[in-house]
Amino acid sequence: MLRRAIRWLLLIGVVLAATALAAVFIAPGKVLDAELARKHWLAGVEERFIEVDGQRWRYLERGPADADVVVLLHGLQADSGTWLDVLRLAPDTRRYLVPDLPGFGGSPNPADLDFRAGTQAARLHAWLKALGVTRLDLVGHSMGGDISGRYAAAHPQQIRSLAFVDSAGVPFAPNDFVRAIQSGRNPYLITTHEQFDAFLGTVFKHRPFLPAPVLRAYADRVLPRGADWNEAMRQLRQPDEVFVLAGLLPQLSMPSLVLWCREDRVLDVSSVEAFRAGLPNEQVVLLDDCGHMPLMERPADTAAALAQLWRSVYAAN
Repeated sequence: MLRRAIRWLLLIGVVLAATALAAVFIAPGKVLDAELARKHWLAGVEERFIEVDGQRWRYLERGPADADVVVLLHGLQADSGTWLDVLRLAPDTRRYLVPDLPGFGGSPNPADLDFRAGTQAARLHAWLKALGVTRLDLVGHSMGGDISGRYAAAHPQQIRSLAFVDSAGVPFAPNDFVRAIQSGRNPYLITTHEQFDAFLGTVFKHRPFLPAPVLRAYADRVLPRGADWNEAMRQLRQPDEVFVLAGLLPQLSMPSLVLWCREDRVLDVSSVEAFRAGLPNEQVVLLDDCGHMPLMERPADTAAALAQLWRSVYAAN
């Protein structure tokens, strides 16, 4: 009887594996949806929508409604989903709000197609006001870090703590990414599957694994917005826009964290020196063996560093 049961279990396992493999090739979009749903479930988030000043926002929320608020901002050509692995490991004692910034993820393009960091910071203020949030811990990755710093400079009384994760907005030692932009190319331009693959190779040292058909299905969803994101990059790289944050850093006296991957090939780790020189009250955490996406490549270390920042703030208070 035991041998027969084992044989049946093995057979069931083989059938399930074959079914999953077939689904990858027959319905890769549904496999992708299932994986995204799994990540949302593990992170404990709920999807929400709100309209503010004619702009529809999609955002994720987790945690008690009366808890201290943490807002997490994503980078260019990304969305709230990049924070899911960190959210799964983040403390349960806070209320997390994670928006798709206008023009990204499930939030449609702004009517004026203005993607500048200062404009997005103003929109963020309107969104938080609509949600009744007046005090928060603010975290930003890449473009989201630039927006976070602009917001904190404009509304310092609202910010308990500020975290920059491989953040844009400050100068750094020239790398291949900068040299490509200076030559007139945009490494973030994504209009073909080949460009999407090159983009992943640039931002990750260790790419998240997805079977090729599922990865292609994901690319098919983001490619239609490639031209808009190219325009966003063009605006963000204008001389009067690109390093505004660097001049604002001395104003940001709230406790702050600067977290970076040493092998970031987009925003070089030498960026950290600008934050060290400018921020009055910073902690610095440098991670090995990861690229521009520590929130996906090193989520446990990212979550731990953020939790330590928040503990230090609340202990001080």
